[in-house]
Amino acid sequence: MGGVSRLRPSREIHREEVGTAVTAWEIALAGVSFALIGALLALRIAEAFSGDGRTGEPAGDEFAGPTPSARPEDPADAPEPIPDEDRVVELLSAQGGSLRQQAVVDRTDWSKSKVSRLLSRMEERGTIRKVPVGRENAIELAGEESTGESEGDDG
Repeated sequence: MGGVSRLRPSREIHREEVGTAVTAWEIALAGVSFALIGALLALRIAEAFSGDGRTGEPAGDEFAGPTPSARPEDPADAPEPIPDEDRVVELLSAQGGSLRQQAVVDRTDWSKSKVSRLLSRMEERGTIRKVPVGRENAIELAGEESTGESEGDDG
């Protein structure tokens, strides 16, 4: 039994030594991490304030912002955004002047509430008419005669 008692104290000493070494290593690693993060943060702050006029020196080209001559291709590549009301009018015109409200939602990927609000504004302005069809509305361009056979008409 004497051998067992000798092993126990040596294991405890070994654990204490390893625990101390690991703790010192963790402290050193944490210190280096904080120093590195601090240095990166200081660089970012220096970049942000380097061209703001405080030092009198202009920022590099990447901070100066685009000049009108620097982006001539951008407008040509991107199509001009179409106002929402014009998009609805185009959809209705393409379908012979009449379309179900749900079809407008489906073809625009707008929410039902957005379509409802937009169509209500358009109806107030006289651009379209809402015609109740069951539990839904058929949307018709103002001035178009209703044929009673709008897309998806059930009845």
